[in-house]
Amino acid sequence: MSSKKQVQVQQKYQRGSAPGARLAPARKALASPSRLKAERVQLKAERVQEALKAMPGWRKTAGGFAIDRVRRYPDPATAADFAVFLMRYAARAGQPVAVELAGEHLAITVPAKGRGGRRGPLDEAVLDFARALG
Repeated sequence: MSSKKQVQVQQKYQRGSAPGARLAPARKALASPSRLKAERVQLKAERVQEALKAMPGWRKTAGGFAIDRVRRYPDPATAADFAVFLMRYAARAGQPVAVELAGEHLAITVPAKGRGGRRGPLDEAVLDFARALG
């Protein structure tokens, strides 16, 4: 049986539409490691502070709904290049990010995603994104 045919049969079986088939739970395809995303589970304040201690330069914002960092680059062009990279990386990761560029200084704010476009509590996904940026 070809793999395309197997997938079609498997999908029908998982939906329960094959004759005499019992409803089976649909399985999610395994994501490649680069596509894995952390669960959006609210972290306790102590856990956030502990994680930030291990991430030099990052700090929790006043409202507690985001973390930020200011980075300095050798020249404004390098800072602008990194800002462009950061925006593309955030878009691919599905992580909101705010960037402020002033000369060779780049301010990065990574807010937590909430439901319906609202602010949410800090979660592991925000910290993982910031860790990836260094």
